[in-house]
Amino acid sequence: MIIAPLSKRVIAFSIDEAVSVTLFVVVLFAIDEPELVAAAQSGSNLEVQKIASKFILHYAIIKFLYQAIFVYLYGATLGKLAVKIYCVRADGSSMDIATAAIRAAVRLISEMIFYMGFLVALFTNSRQSLHDMAAKTLVVEIEKE
Repeated sequence: MIIAPLSKRVIAFSIDEAVSVTLFVVVLFAIDEPELVAAAQSGSNLEVQKIASKFILHYAIIKFLYQAIFVYLYGATLGKLAVKIYCVRADGSSMDIATAAIRAAVRLISEMIFYMGFLVALFTNSRQSLHDMAAKTLVVEIEKE
């Protein structure tokens, strides 16, 4: 297995953030647009805070599901697929749903604490982020034949 370079991981991360934001905006306008308009028109700070909290929760759910489902089904998110890197378990086996869910959950927590869990990858030989360590996964490149 060839450990994926950080440069590819950063590009994949950027693509995945764009995908997550796009999904969130679609959900926002498909489901919550009337609530958003009502909160804005009410002029109430409490209403705006309620809707903001709901949006943050929706965004977190979307990010978790996107990461967990794609990594479980394909071994990669759209960003990772674009740069040809994949998530595997540390023993080289393919992802199971529990491992993908753990990885997605810890990744989300890392994002909430200023992406600190991502910085760990700078200091490990295997380039594992905190979410990779928690789930016992590696991000690898496909070996060229």
